[in-house]
Amino acid sequence: MQTVDVSYKIERPIKEKQELDPEIKPFVEFLNTNGFKTFTSCQGGEGHAFQKPTVGILFEGDYFEFKKKLIEFLLPHVRGFTLNLKNCYGTKHNVHWEFLYIEFPDLTHIRIKS
Repeated sequence: MQTVDVSYKIERPIKEKQELDPEIKPFVEFLNTNGFKTFTSCQGGEGHAFQKPTVGILFEGDYFEFKKKLIEFLLPHVRGFTLNLKNCYGTKHNVHWEFLYIEFPDLTHIRIKS
């Protein structure tokens, strides 16, 4: 069973909240409303942080259980997505983060049903 310890405190200035890219904003809000905590997003394309539409999600607890829950949630709303687990290690405070990124071929693959 793999777990993530999120009890550490990182001391750094808090950046002012930036506006979400307009094309990905409805999907990010949809994820947040349904209990998934996002930490980054990008609608993708030239001049953006990611080439493809991407949303970063923080996860807690067992990775495999979380991934299954997320996939079951996404299937009715998204076609052709890819999940990528990223590991980040901080040497100053000996912390370890694990983030899950959802990547889409393009924004037409997202269908939010009310």
